[in-house]
Amino acid sequence: MKKKVITISREYGSGGHNIAKELAKKLGYTYYDKKLIEQVAENTLLPEEYIKEYGEYEAKPNIFSNFFMSKTSKDGQLYDYLFREQKKVIEDIANKGNCVIVGRSADFYLKDRDDTLNVFIFADKPFCVGRTMMKENLTLEEARKRIDEMNEKRRLNYKRCTKQEWGAKENYDVLLNSSHLGIDGCVEFLEKLLQE
Repeated sequence: MKKKVITISREYGSGGHNIAKELAKKLGYTYYDKKLIEQVAENTLLPEEYIKEYGEYEAKPNIFSNFFMSKTSKDGQLYDYLFREQKKVIEDIANKGNCVIVGRSADFYLKDRDDTLNVFIFADKPFCVGRTMMKENLTLEEARKRIDEMNEKRRLNYKRCTKQEWGAKENYDVLLNSSHLGIDGCVEFLEKLLQE
């Protein structure tokens, strides 16, 4: 199953970011996470921090977005403008081929392409909590709260952007439970699948 483009969507704390990065390395593909943000920033002239925050999470009104509203789009919505531009960048990246793209509704934007594999990584809550506590130096309660907040932001963002449910099995080609397979196990599974 040779695919030129792999999109990785993931629950917070599931290790999807690490899986995507390691898979790209093993396949010799270009990895797009921060690089994608940089390209969107270059195209839109919006700060990378704004794109990093609102390119994947539900936006909240702020002084910055209010200032730019009338200058960036016909309907006055910076948020919608950002998504249109992000979509263009994702499609351009996919057209170049041999890449792994993390998040940002890439699975939806590229869903009609035959050369794309859309993957969703999820995990049991204790696994996500443990990883988040270690990675971000949080207490048990802080980690649980962070995971719930981030997953809810991703869910709302995906819904607004795609009108579909984030994490719903019908939106992906492969769903992997990283708490059962492990990070390395997920990478190995995907690598073998793509080499068949």
